[in-house]
Amino acid sequence: MPLDTARSIALALLGLFLVSLPLAFHLSSIASVFVDTISLAIALTGLWFAGQDFGKVIYGKITFVLAGVSAAAAAVSLAGHINAAAKGE
Repeated sequence: MPLDTARSIALALLGLFLVSLPLAFHLSSIASVFVDTISLAIALTGLWFAGQDFGKVIYGKITFVLAGVSAAAAAVSLAGHINAAAKGE
């Protein structure tokens, strides 16, 4: 379905955009954890839609990789900001 492909691409790009917000605007650690949690939820939703759309030959694989990168970036960013928030930075 083209709708699943478009939805997973949009969610992956939105997740990557949200991951970059704390870096671009130098948000506090608590605000960064909040933004990263939302980004991880969006990226995992996009990854789920990409997994459902994996039957497509090229677009399914590209969206799955893009959503996976978005989810991984959100998870690493969230872990780093949780660590910084725990240290009080």
